[in-house]
Amino acid sequence: MKFVFTLALVLSALTALGAPNDDYSTSVHVKKSYLTEDGGHLYQRLDVVIDGHNYELGGAPVPSSIFSAAILLPGDYKARIVKKEQTVPYKMLVVYELKFSDGKTDRFTVIGVTE
Repeated sequence: MKFVFTLALVLSALTALGAPNDDYSTSVHVKKSYLTEDGGHLYQRLDVVIDGHNYELGGAPVPSSIFSAAILLPGDYKARIVKKEQTVPYKMLVVYELKFSDGKTDRFTVIGVTE
């Protein structure tokens, strides 16, 4: 009986935390894709439209040689929110995971927003 109660308690706690968002239902339109250099590292940058809002997304460092660094082509992609925090009304932290036609994914953080 203790086991059933403990199991129910654990499952309730996990449900309260929320399951990860595994559905890639967010549409991302990439308008511009480019590389920037900072501190000797290259970073992928994307200018995108998500739900009618203009964002700049930043990716993880890419290979150090500009000749071996591939950029994402403009177009429409599916994504999901991996992390979303807004503890105060005037700041946010959002990380998107884009899914490509071959099933591979890549994560990008919102690093800019315009009206």
